[in-house]
Amino acid sequence: MNITNNRAEPSLPINISHVSIQFSRRKGLTNSQFLYNEIANRLANNLKYIKIKPKNIVDSGCGIGNNIPVLQSIYKNFNYIGIDRSFPLLSIGYKKWGQQGILNKIKNLLTNKSIPRFIQSDMSKSGLKPKSVDIVWSNLALHWHNKPKDVLNDWYRILTDNGLVIFSYFGPDTIKEVRLAVTDANIKTGMMSFIDMHDIGDMLMHSGFENPVMQKDTITLTYKTPLQLLKDVHYIGGNANTNRKKSFTSKEWLNNLCESLEKQRNGSSINLTIEIIYGHAWRKTNHNNSNEKIIKLDL
Repeated sequence: MNITNNRAEPSLPINISHVSIQFSRRKGLTNSQFLYNEIANRLANNLKYIKIKPKNIVDSGCGIGNNIPVLQSIYKNFNYIGIDRSFPLLSIGYKKWGQQGILNKIKNLLTNKSIPRFIQSDMSKSGLKPKSVDIVWSNLALHWHNKPKDVLNDWYRILTDNGLVIFSYFGPDTIKEVRLAVTDANIKTGMMSFIDMHDIGDMLMHSGFENPVMQKDTITLTYKTPLQLLKDVHYIGGNANTNRKKSFTSKEWLNNLCESLEKQRNGSSINLTIEIIYGHAWRKTNHNNSNEKIIKLDL
């Protein structure tokens, strides 16, 4: 992954407005929720071993709020704040989780749960008060932002002292089969690429976080046909590269891409790699990282 030389503000070729449009069209990622739920559960498993009693949790890149039950399974009493750029997704989330009708109020009182709050905002500009959040949680969202360092800076800003950031995102090997097929088919278009965990670990430390732990995991999905594979890539989030050709989905190009994917068939199936990077770190008060090290683990 190539990042600009401006270490303070690395920029990636991602059209974040296009990201919002794509996700809004997918109606809450219904067709790819299997992946998002699986990674959320794996991320939550890491939380179970961390001692912290949060009062306020921010879900950065929350979508429709499907992470709420996962967080509630770990913490019984906290204020949930979901942040996302997509108003259509937030509207669905509010209707699903944030309605303040009498029945929901009674249910929340009986279970000692607060009503979730949703905010339309860029992940790098939450607008929340400094040091107002105990945990920032972000599941498969960071890779959709063109300035991840700015996102990390805002997460640091809103976290309380000794607050925790915990997140997941797509690693560099994600959809590598599609990128290979695009090259093989001689299709001239920009493709999504993803940041190495070492780079994110460095960004965490430069943002002021301490004791960052980065882990890598690989999921291999299998498909009977190239078209099924491409549909899932679309459902997962699609291609928001700023250099993406608008005619990328023309019938001729689609046929060529399917033919190239077919060459990768292994027996009765075609593989699709999803590399998941998990990270967590703590907010510190004194920003001096000269003697710190990043812990990196391959799962």
